[in-house]
Amino acid sequence: MYRIKVKQLTSGNELSGKTIIADGSGGFIYKYPQIEKGISFPVTPINGDLFYYLTNNILYQYDSGRSKWLSVEVISLLLGKATINQNTSGYFGVADVVHSSTTGIIMPRNGTIISATLDNINNMGATRNVEIRVNNSESVKLTLSLLSGNKSVSVTDGDVNFNTGDFINAIAISNSTAPELSNTTLLIKVAWRN
Repeated sequence: MYRIKVKQLTSGNELSGKTIIADGSGGFIYKYPQIEKGISFPVTPINGDLFYYLTNNILYQYDSGRSKWLSVEVISLLLGKATINQNTSGYFGVADVVHSSTTGIIMPRNGTIISATLDNINNMGATRNVEIRVNNSESVKLTLSLLSGNKSVSVTDGDVNFNTGDFINAIAISNSTAPELSNTTLLIKVAWRN
């Protein structure tokens, strides 16, 4: 295996400062240099940069699409509900605990809701929305629209921020023309935010 250090590229070049390695089949792969660490985040990051933040011992990666540092570790929140009738708005819960407008999963640090997936056993006859809310706010939320003819939906470009102590809950919005949601699971992915 041959190693070549790239030194003659400009700082804006994608390969600048990385190590190029021959993969043995005529191609090359590159690797990032050693992960930076400290108590202050780099001020001019590029997408994919890694930084180990010594204040909370968390490894972060810069996400240029969301313009923020997010933890490499992604946390999954699993909510569910046996039945939510078509003419009723209903909150999801964890195990036997159903959340309400004043309850949810309390967040231990600042973070961002980055994605969510909803699945139920009924195909929809009309669109049914499910809102993942921060502190039950109707304006700080990620909306999943379960479209007619579908029984599941995913959103992968979420960018909803929350702060330490906030709670996350989810509610299916009533729709008199869509069938009930049955045996529904909702997987929410969050990453810690700098």
